[in-house]
Amino acid sequence: MLNDLNRLDEKVMDAIPEDLLREVKEMTVLELCEVDQKISMLAFRALDNGENIFSGEARVRVDRALQSASSVSYGSKSSVTKQSRRDAIGKRLEKYVPTAPMDRLTALITQALQWQRHTGTLPLTNMSEHDDPSVIVPASFDLVTGLPPVFATEASETLAKRSDVDIVPSQQYGVVKFSKKTHAETVAFLPDGSGILTGSTDGFVEVWNHTTCKLRTEDLPYQANDEIMLHETNVLSVCSSPDGTMLGTGDSSGCLKVWGLMNGKCVRKFQEAHTKGILTSLFVKDGSRILSASQDSLIREFGLRSAKMIQEYRGHESYVTSIQLTKGDSLLVSSSADATVKIWHRGTGDCLQTLALPSLSGSAANAISINSVLPLNEDASIMVVIPRGPVAYTMGKDKGDVITEFKAERGDFVCGCLSPRGKFFYAVSSTGSGSLLHCFDVASGGTEKVMEVCDYDVLGITHHPNKNILATWANEGNRGKVKLWVPGD
Repeated sequence: MLNDLNRLDEKVMDAIPEDLLREVKEMTVLELCEVDQKISMLAFRALDNGENIFSGEARVRVDRALQSASSVSYGSKSSVTKQSRRDAIGKRLEKYVPTAPMDRLTALITQALQWQRHTGTLPLTNMSEHDDPSVIVPASFDLVTGLPPVFATEASETLAKRSDVDIVPSQQYGVVKFSKKTHAETVAFLPDGSGILTGSTDGFVEVWNHTTCKLRTEDLPYQANDEIMLHETNVLSVCSSPDGTMLGTGDSSGCLKVWGLMNGKCVRKFQEAHTKGILTSLFVKDGSRILSASQDSLIREFGLRSAKMIQEYRGHESYVTSIQLTKGDSLLVSSSADATVKIWHRGTGDCLQTLALPSLSGSAANAISINSVLPLNEDASIMVVIPRGPVAYTMGKDKGDVITEFKAERGDFVCGCLSPRGKFFYAVSSTGSGSLLHCFDVASGGTEKVMEVCDYDVLGITHHPNKNILATWANEGNRGKVKLWVPGD
């Protein structure tokens, strides 16, 4: 209460009558006397400050209370209780002190928990301490001590730790396996890192526990009941809202859907979002809109409340392969099979800048498709550009000049991603006889590690949002697999 008084706006303090302030200070001392005599004496000295602010009956009540907690009295009459005195003072203060709804604290705590989930501080699920390690239970979290969930096994405890330093994953620890003749086309970690979202060739959208590599069924009962989120054709794109409550999926027919994560219900469906397949999608920060990019060369933005298209971005001449939002969602960065990177203004839909690849070994730059673009900073002034070729680049936005080159040991790059803190750039090359994972130092362009990750062509790679875990996926012969990688011993 003392801190609250000290933090009150000066204008508010000046507006409160002196007699009311004295009553507030008197109540502070009296209530503290019931808790701790030493603390109440310190409070009295701080509030009084040698100015003798208490006089008359108030002074008598304060002096008695300071001498003995059993002598605390809140008014001149016995009918005046602590609560009735509180209510009377509170009613007078309402005229001068701004008030907030009673549920405001609950709302603030909810928002704080959502942010902690988003940053990985508060995982959505954890391992059961006593049951089968494959069973997932909702995570418990102590709001007072701030202690995170406790994981049961040594292996899962290692995976649960948030990584403060980027370390190169080098050993496989798990595999998500699909049924025969089915494979994942697209994979993404949930924003809080609590699981993996996959979209597959059979139209299924599924959420997996990345620790056990099994479907999350305990906290997502619809998956246990085979009530799978489903498209009619191949799912080519998956994404999550920043708070992790909604999922966005796009398929090869151009249909875009939005789902509730916890109930698996489709909350929005844009049947003809595009005329061709949706290759990538993402939510804006507040989750009110979703953007999709397609094989029809268009990027479109849809409002979830209005269920209508809000904006269209025209300019690419071929497939749009990746999109990213930067600068507080005011800029949109896209890459395309037309060998260009474009920067768009989200408010107007105007293309602000077009960057082209440098020529490679005498070949025309426009002959090379760009698989993806990864901004390295908020204003996208520096970005990693990954073409379908043996070299990827760090490029500057202003002049489109090459800052760093990343060269494949063998084959052509097909996909890439950044580590959570942007220290490493991971890129996978297809060699014709398998796939190599390259780890590069972003600043120097130096190669940190190269290792073989698959005997087949890897389709994609993604990184856990706050831990040193990589996921790669491929159609290995007749069965799809998502492999998970962590740092070695």
